[in-house]
Amino acid sequence: MRKTVVGTVSTRGWAVTPEERIRELINHFTESGFSQSVLYRGKIKSLSYLRAQYSQDPSGLADAVRESLTELLQNVFGPEGGTVEVDTSTEPDRQSEVVYILVISALVTINGTRYDIHDSVRLIGESNG
Repeated sequence: MRKTVVGTVSTRGWAVTPEERIRELINHFTESGFSQSVLYRGKIKSLSYLRAQYSQDPSGLADAVRESLTELLQNVFGPEGGTVEVDTSTEPDRQSEVVYILVISALVTINGTRYDIHDSVRLIGESNG
C-alpha cells in the first residue's frame, strides 16, 4: 500500500506519521493563498479564500471548510484505505459581538487506528448568534 508523505513549509522536511501529515495539511489549508499558484489556480484549498467568500455567513464558512478539509485529507489518506471525518461549527466569541470562533475537528482512521486532531481558528466577522 502506498503511503503519501506531506511536505512541510519549514526545516522539518517531510511529515511522515499520520499525526504530522494531518497537522501539516491543516497548516497548509490555514496558511495558503487561493491564487498563490498559476498552475494550480482554483484548486488550492485556502481558509483565507473561504473567509472572504463567506465573510457574512459563519455557517456557510463552516460548511465550506468541512468540505475542503474532507477533500484535502481524503486525497492523502483515502489511497491508504483511511477514512476521514471532519466536523466544523461556529460559536460566538463571548468577548466580542463581531468575532466568532470556527471549531474544526478531524478524525482520520487508518487500519483501525484513530487520529483525532482538534483546531480552533479565531476569525473576525459577523456573528449570527
